[in-house]
Amino acid sequence: MHPNLTKTMTARFLQPRPALLAALLLLAVLLPVTLAQESRVREMANTPGGEAVVRFEGLLRPSKRVLLNAPRDGVLAELTVAEGARIAEGAVLASMDDRLQALRVEAAQLQAQSDAEVRSAALAVEDATITLERQREAFNKGAASDWEVRRAELELGRATVEGEAAAERRALAEVQLRLEQQALDEHKLTAPFDARVVRIAAERGATLTRQDPVMELVDLRELHAEVYIPIERFPELEVGRVYPLELAVAGWDASERRVTGRLRNAEPVSDPASRSFRGVFIVDNSKGRIPSGVPVVLLSTAGVAE
Repeated sequence: MHPNLTKTMTARFLQPRPALLAALLLLAVLLPVTLAQESRVREMANTPGGEAVVRFEGLLRPSKRVLLNAPRDGVLAELTVAEGARIAEGAVLASMDDRLQALRVEAAQLQAQSDAEVRSAALAVEDATITLERQREAFNKGAASDWEVRRAELELGRATVEGEAAAERRALAEVQLRLEQQALDEHKLTAPFDARVVRIAAERGATLTRQDPVMELVDLRELHAEVYIPIERFPELEVGRVYPLELAVAGWDASERRVTGRLRNAEPVSDPASRSFRGVFIVDNSKGRIPSGVPVVLLSTAGVAE
């Protein structure tokens, strides 16, 4: 083929084609609408009488979940629970090496309980009082000068102030004891709520910092079903009402998969990209038969009778 002819054909092929561009633009506009319509059709599939059956998917999450770090920098001395254990709020889960802090508490306790300084100050006040009385008697008989009486008064005042200072130091020692005891208590890792231990991330004897995780706890007595629902359905939902849900778990009986959830929150801020909002449903799991992380489906926005 002649070179000039080849260049001409290539130039014509590369020229903009308005009709093709218009078709591509129309496809880009209609494709999301088509997909949305197909999604709507899937919702109405296998529905007698054309009544829509909602199937909006979500996920079950624990009502409470926390990762506990080491309470203080140091050596992990003891783990008192194992993975899978059920624990009550306030239970001791682990302890850091607290031997040095225990000695500080013992020293502070001895200082706070000691009343020797206070008793000594009281005796000094008593002695100064007797001296002042004698000086006043001697002054009345002409055997002591005014200066000697004044000096005895000053000594009594000084002893009184020292007694007050001794009482304040003892009060401060009691406060210091409470501070040291608090620091000792902080060597223990305690449960913030009734929970189950799902993971232990540290070994006994490990040197940890406050940023190092020790264990993870969850509360599964209630599960939160987080479902993203099209914004068009927002007016249909009512906070506090119970709605039918289904656990998307293959192999479970239908009776085991069907649960209900009470709507706690219909988030009033929607996602503009997906045109959906987040609904949070509370699922009772007091028997502990449902694990977290299970996919869940909202079956209807009409609610169920309680």
